[in-house]
Amino acid sequence: MCAHPCDVLVLAAPPPGGALVGLTALADWRFGGRIARALTRAPVAEGETLLLAGGPALPVARVVVARPGPRLLDALVERLRGLEPAGAVGLCPDDFGLGLKGVRRALGGQPLLIFVGDSQPSTEASA
Repeated sequence: MCAHPCDVLVLAAPPPGGALVGLTALADWRFGGRIARALTRAPVAEGETLLLAGGPALPVARVVVARPGPRLLDALVERLRGLEPAGAVGLCPDDFGLGLKGVRRALGGQPLLIFVGDSQPSTEASA
């Protein structure tokens, strides 16, 4: 993950009381538990997002944590529109139960850095 910086890293929030998994768990480990602590203080409801600043432990400017659910893509599109990412958006569609095609369609022409199951990235240009 550290060799592939992105402007915004999108992570999946677990259900209340649930454990962090996938890319979210890896990012939280790199952040020294900061994501888990933030979600304990301010749980993310479906259709909402939580914005955190990046840091030296991860080569990202901003972290968006979102709860998987039917309104997920709408919430992400709205949040990213407000952030106006200058670079790629990184995410693992599997963590959200999404297909790559749906993510590409929702995020339009935004450059994507897709992380797969083992958190190895693949650069994808949305078209």
